[in-house]
Amino acid sequence: MLMEGSSLGRLDPYECFPAEEDVEERLLGAMREAPGLVLVAASAQNVDRVVSIHRAAKRSGRRLVMDLQAAEVLEATGYRSIPSPLFPDVHLYLPWRQARWVKRHGAFDLIGGVRKARRLFPEDIAVRPGRYVVLLNRTFTEDRRFASLIAGARAVWSQWEGYLRLGAHGERLASDLAPHGVALEVIHTSGHADPPSLRRLVAAVRPETLSPVHTFHPERFEGLFGDLAPVVLRGDGVPWTV
Repeated sequence: MLMEGSSLGRLDPYECFPAEEDVEERLLGAMREAPGLVLVAASAQNVDRVVSIHRAAKRSGRRLVMDLQAAEVLEATGYRSIPSPLFPDVHLYLPWRQARWVKRHGAFDLIGGVRKARRLFPEDIAVRPGRYVVLLNRTFTEDRRFASLIAGARAVWSQWEGYLRLGAHGERLASDLAPHGVALEVIHTSGHADPPSLRRLVAAVRPETLSPVHTFHPERFEGLFGDLAPVVLRGDGVPWTV
């Protein structure tokens, strides 16, 4: 059995990650406390998180705002229960870069399926910023029209915290917000299994051997799982036969 161990080194052996319901409650608290615009940086590919953001927005009396890319990703799931700009409390905002791309490529069909009533513009948000939660990415912060709305907003980072430290998109997004006096607070849980969940998996499968993959701490497998299955460490780049 090959098993990932991303949580090893991040959690104690008997520690669990927060549940998605806990994330929703913390998001709800942030939205209720914020007097103005709320920005939540989360991946549209994390569909569970988008649902949590939408649920928290709805419970706080706010409306969810997303860009065209997020709308297309969520539409591709094929599930009508997934939030999209076709929902009465979800809006589509077309950042300048996306609007230019649509015009250049004549891809107007991408926004044709979204009812015009669901489109949102900077002047709409400016009238009542406390009414909205934005599913944030850099297409928004690079849009000069939207950037004028950022001051006074509350911003949440709802992805792996490491992306804020590795010079990746998280660090760049934080630098976009900093001139407006807005910092990112982290509200997130991992999509990886915690050690107790991994133990339950190994106990259920009872493999003949167990080999770690996708972990910084393969040496910890023996102490965590050795009583359930023989642990065999495999070196990177070394072929082996099953």
